[in-house]
Amino acid sequence: MKKTIKVLLIVFTMILVAGCSDNKREEINKNKFITIANNSGYKVVENTQNYDYAENAFYYKSDITYIFFITGKELNIISSLYVDEVNNYAAEAGEDAKPTTKKGDNYSVYMTSDKDYYYFVGRVGKTFIKAKTKLGSKNKLVKFLKEIGYY
Repeated sequence: MKKTIKVLLIVFTMILVAGCSDNKREEINKNKFITIANNSGYKVVENTQNYDYAENAFYYKSDITYIFFITGKELNIISSLYVDEVNNYAAEAGEDAKPTTKKGDNYSVYMTSDKDYYYFVGRVGKTFIKAKTKLGSKNKLVKFLKEIGYY
């Protein structure tokens, strides 16, 4: 009886851990990105022609928010882009910023803010997104990032 309970407890724990695991995320395709961005009030513009390492590139820019999204041709280039942009936003936010990071098997996320702006950099597989918004619009941006699965 004790052995059965022990086995059931181990199986239950394994199911619980596997069910709660967040080690992988799904890359979003360009059509889904465009649809969700537009529905969220971010009317993105394609600018793939400006990036030879991109299969697709889009941006949104207003006085309040900037979003840049890219589907890359090679993982190593997107990974390098992620590191570069994290360093850029960290420098822009300054020494007093308190960044948060998340990492999994195929994704990395960096978030921080300063007294005026919220900064986000994310990578899932060969896709990359960076965003910056005034603090008053942070919740709208975070909702969008959650909806596309990158937050």
